[in-house]
Amino acid sequence: MRLACCCVVVLLLGSVCVLAAPIDVPVYPVPEDNAFDHYVQATKLFPEGRPWDEAAGDPEALDAAEAELIVLDAGAALEEFRLGLDKPCVMPGPVDFSTTFPYLADFRSLTRLLMVEAMVHLNNGDAPAAFGSYMDAIKLGQGIARNGPLIHKLVSIACESIALKQIRRSAPMAGDAKALGELIKRLESAEPKEVPLSETLAVEWDCTRRNIEAWKADPAKRAEIGQVLERPGLQMPEAMLDDALTQLKTCYAQMIAVAKTDYWRWTTDDLPVPKGNAFVEMILPTVAKTREKHVRHLANLRATLLAVALEIRFARDGAYPEKLSALSPEPLAALPVDPFSGNPFIYHRQGDLVYVLYSVGPNGVDDGGRPADAGQENGDILFSAVE
Repeated sequence: MRLACCCVVVLLLGSVCVLAAPIDVPVYPVPEDNAFDHYVQATKLFPEGRPWDEAAGDPEALDAAEAELIVLDAGAALEEFRLGLDKPCVMPGPVDFSTTFPYLADFRSLTRLLMVEAMVHLNNGDAPAAFGSYMDAIKLGQGIARNGPLIHKLVSIACESIALKQIRRSAPMAGDAKALGELIKRLESAEPKEVPLSETLAVEWDCTRRNIEAWKADPAKRAEIGQVLERPGLQMPEAMLDDALTQLKTCYAQMIAVAKTDYWRWTTDDLPVPKGNAFVEMILPTVAKTREKHVRHLANLRATLLAVALEIRFARDGAYPEKLSALSPEPLAALPVDPFSGNPFIYHRQGDLVYVLYSVGPNGVDDGGRPADAGQENGDILFSAVE
């Protein structure tokens, strides 16, 4: 970790020491042939009406004939999308609070289209091709987070979650241990390619810093502050902007340091929100919540890996194993751990044909597989074969 001459904040919680160092903003050179451009162009080739969006992301809401027609009509969009898959993807920047991202909703729509394509492959008995569509969607999600601010990371998680859910739903239907084994390899390589939350927070901080400095330099632009805070007419003198910049820099450095630690050791809930500055009070709680969303995504990815491994054992043995430990060292080299606890996921076999698989969730407590109520921390996150 690089130390500069500015102040370094050391935070202690229990036995954990988190060093809030100066913020290094990642620099991603935008490639001349950028996958991002292919992805955007693909969305411009969508057939009118985007009929797959009517299924609300559930391809099973379409019958086989409808799905076939959708994929046929969207052939040009899918072809353009895949021209970018083997190329680096970097979001053009920098951005500020006035920047709009209309392509993000289009990328979610592109993900749903890939789920329909996967359904067509499954209907035709081609499980490997279906799994390829799912993994293409995951690669799309990972790419759109690179060099993007926080909203890009959230949409990235949303796109990948759509694909991961469909993998868990379709894996039991594959019945092909070889195809599932290839899918395992691709899923195992996925997590290292995720854009770290710490990098996204650094980009978000850079965006915030540039906005505050622009407001300081141009009093006429300060009218934008009220729009950002949804408080029309709000004025902030330069001294308050200086205070916001100082407080936010310290808090972002803390959140970045926490994002690099295991969730069960320290969460952003433990970070105090400074009071007295409306801008700081508005930004920090929203940004801090991203930590839990990111860890939920890691749990989702790892649980999907386990679900596919369970289907491999079922395809071979005609029954699910008694314990998760039976999945390693084959088909998994190592068992993934629950990122909310650092311990194995909870697994219970219920007869030869049914199992329950879950994470303990943000509270770190095994609640017996009881899912969390809306807006509540207590409860577990279930990852059954069918959701």
